[in-house]
This record gives sequence, structure tokens and C-alpha cells, in this order.
Amino acid sequence: MKITSERKPDSQVLLEIEVDPERLQKSMDQAYRRIVGKYRIPGFRPGKAPRVMFERYVGRETLLREALETLVPEVYDEAVKDQALDPIDQPQFEIPEVEPLRIKATVPLRPTPDLKAYRSIRVEREETAPEADEVEKNLEELRRRYATVEPVERPAQAGDILRIDISARSNDSELLNETDIDLRLTPEGMAGVPGLLEKMAGCEKGKSYDFEVEVAADDSDAAVAGKQVVYHIEVNEVKEEKVPEPTDEFAREVGEGFDTFVALRERVESDIRKRVEDKSNRDYEQKVLDSLIEQAQLEYPPILVEREIDHIISEQTGGGSRANLDAALRGAGRSEQEFRDELRPPAKQRVERSLVLTELATNEGLAVQPEDVEAELDRLAGANTPQNARMREMFDTPTGREFIERTLLTRKVYDRLRDIAEGHELPPQAVAAKPAQPGAPVDAGEPVASVSKAEADSGGQTKAAEQDEPAVKGQDTSLGNDGKLKHVETAEAAPTEG
Repeated sequence: MKITSERKPDSQVLLEIEVDPERLQKSMDQAYRRIVGKYRIPGFRPGKAPRVMFERYVGRETLLREALETLVPEVYDEAVKDQALDPIDQPQFEIPEVEPLRIKATVPLRPTPDLKAYRSIRVEREETAPEADEVEKNLEELRRRYATVEPVERPAQAGDILRIDISARSNDSELLNETDIDLRLTPEGMAGVPGLLEKMAGCEKGKSYDFEVEVAADDSDAAVAGKQVVYHIEVNEVKEEKVPEPTDEFAREVGEGFDTFVALRERVESDIRKRVEDKSNRDYEQKVLDSLIEQAQLEYPPILVEREIDHIISEQTGGGSRANLDAALRGAGRSEQEFRDELRPPAKQRVERSLVLTELATNEGLAVQPEDVEAELDRLAGANTPQNARMREMFDTPTGREFIERTLLTRKVYDRLRDIAEGHELPPQAVAAKPAQPGAPVDAGEPVASVSKAEADSGGQTKAAEQDEPAVKGQDTSLGNDGKLKHVETAEAAPTEG
């Protein structure tokens, strides 16, 4: 067997394999013995037809095809070992000649990112602070969440809730016909009935109204934009929202309860500061990561992006079945290729982030030790009680441990990345050529501070925090020890209710 290899762009190699004629003939003999019993050859008992008669009856091409199904992967594996290649996915085969047998295989290789002088990266942190009125807005929203709704005997006002029967027509076409529905007299509450908000103020219980409305040409509802709509409304009830006063009594009803409204305000203010700080840290870490990617030399096989697109499609279509995908494409009015092209930029970003983060963990010798996972499991279980012991046992599964390990390693990598960008003193770089913890790939999404109980309970299979990338939620990708991209759920601890 003669083997030649040629390096190609994007971390690929073209193998050309020429197989000895004797080996091809031997493979065809083996193929003949495998399949001769499956055919009935006139004049011969099943499996007893000589090869020459078998070929004459079924065709040499059938026998050759059967032989190649076994021979091609066999000689490919030998060529990979001979050339000491490290494939990351299946190759693309081409057979330009059969006799003599020549095989071309384009092999995607495990990427080896070069992070250059990454420890010299410096990124300035932007100062952030909560908006001046954010505390008041949050307290107002909190009070509205505890509001009650009471019927009133007066004309409707802005912010009221009207229980109505409503129908709408345009050019003799019925657009709407609903009974006993609630509409809140706010821009958000009336978004589905364009042009009607201004007309409803002053309406009274027990009365009927007809309104003709010219809908704006730029209305978001293309079915009525620029048209005249005639509404018929019967008001069954007018209700007023009663928002509780900002008192100590109200504070004691909120969440776990607060002794005073001042204490509630302090908690809300503290939560807001923490959210702003957490977001600032995430934004800063992503900015540093972008700088790392920008200076790195990255080559990777295109198949990694295609596999990531497949995974995003699976996320967005409830498992990625053909039926679900076809339904999603029909609903969006797009072809499959258009859908894939739309997902290509975020998929590419996820792949590149995974590659550089995993390489950074390798270069820095970052690892999660078994005692780290144990400590996190103890933290999740809480106090040493029989109930918490059962809870820990429930969390302590292979899937849960793997997720915890990935999460902790991700936090370590982002912490080191931030220390680098801020110019902190660092330990010596690792000299190992391989990851210190190969079984724990690095999450390419937003870092997390710790694992929530809900996440550990489900082994990490909880809904992820929404990412900034368009059309991408939840899972990001990381490179495992086998060179395959693995998907890691990202999560962010929810802010404490105020």
C-alpha cells in the first residue's frame, strides 16, 4: 500500500492511498464468500456458485462495491496510523480509480490553536453603576406584582383593566371576535388592537361603543397596517389596579418577609448592585475572550462548524427530528440552507471560543480535583441532615459530577483570563503538552459562579442563560479529550427576588 499526504488549509490533510491489486483481489474474494449465499444462481445450490459464475450473474460492480465497504475504512485506518494523524471526525472519501484502487481521503484534524503571547493581553475595565432611578423602578414593579384588582363604578382611565366583548372588521373581513376578555389600558396591553387605546378612556360599564380607526401605515401588524378598522365593543366591567403603599406592612409580605420597607429597599439596592457587577464582570470577561481570539492563530476543520450548526438546530427544534425541522422551516418561510447560513456566524463563534478556552486551560495547567467536586456537592446538599443526605445522593451521579466539573473548570479559566487582562501576578505557566484534566472540557459560554441545586439535580440539563448571540440559547461547545466538540449547558444564578 502506497500512502502520500498533503497538508490542506483549515487543519485538514489529504491522504492518497494506492492499494495493491493483490489486496483488492483478496478483499473481493472475502466479499464473494460473505454474500454468495444471499443470491440464488440458476443451476447451483445457495452459496455454491463459483465466483466466476457469481460475477457473471450479479455483476462485478456488485462484488466490488461490497469489497470496498470493508476495504476502504480498513486501509484508511492503516494510513492514519502510518501518518500519525489525529482525526477529529470522519473523512470525506473520493475514489478516482478502482483498478488500480486509488482512494483520496480529506481528513479533519484536531485543531491546535496558537494563543501567541496571551499573557501580555491587557483590557481596560469600564466603570459601571446602576441607573439613578433603578431602585425606584424595581420597587414600583415589586409593588405592582402584589397589586390587587377591584371593580369600580366610574369611566375607564389609563391603566385600568376592562372586561369586554370585542369584534373588529376591515373591508368586510372579520379580524377579531372575542368575548369576555381583559384588556389593560396601557400601550403594552393594547398592542394587539392598534389604534384603540386612545378611544377607550372614558368608556363605561354596561355600554356599547363603535370606533373607526385608521391604523398607521408602519404598524407592526401587516394585516391592518394603513387600513381602516371598525371595532365594536361592549364593556362588561371596569377594574382598577390597587397598588400597595410602600409601608412596613407591605415589606413583611414580600418574599421571605422584611421587617421594614427600609430593609426591603436595602435588599433591592443590594441585588441591583450585584446584578450590575455580575453583568460588568461577564461583559469584561467576554471582551477579554474576544481579544484572546483576535490575536490567536486559529485553524479548524469546517466540519466543526457544521456539527455546531446541527446542534443549534437540534436545540431550536426540540431534538432535531426531520419532522420538527421541516415544521420550523415552513413556519419561518425559509429553506434549510438559509437556516444553516443564518446560524453559521454564532456556530463559528462558539467553536472558536471553545478552542481558545480549552487551549488556555491546557497552557495554564488548570484542573478540577475530585475534592473540588466533593466540596461543591457538599455545598449543594447543605447541612448534614437525613433529607440533605438524600439530596446529595440524588445530585451525586456521573452526569451531575461531570457537569459540576465542567462548571468549576470554566470558572477557573475565566478567573485566570481576568487576572491576565488586569495584570495580576500569575503562577508559572504549565509545561504539560496535554490538558491536566482531559475529561473536563471548558464551557465556551458565559462563566458561572457556582452550580445551582436545580442544575445539579438535573445533571446540568437546565435551561441556560440567554446568550448575546442571535438565535443561540443555552448550550455552548467545548473540546473533549477525544477531540470531539462536546456541548456544555451554561447557566447563571437568578437574582434574588427583591
